[in-house]
Amino acid sequence: MFFTTLQMFVLLDTLYSRDIFLFLNCSFHF
Repeated sequence: MFFTTLQMFVLLDTLYSRDIFLFLNCSFHF
């Protein structure tokens, strides 16, 4: 269970990091 939770957390962290990166990129451009 802990391993599954950790995996999910890593997956979400990766997705959110990508979204945040895109958001910051757009913010700096505009």
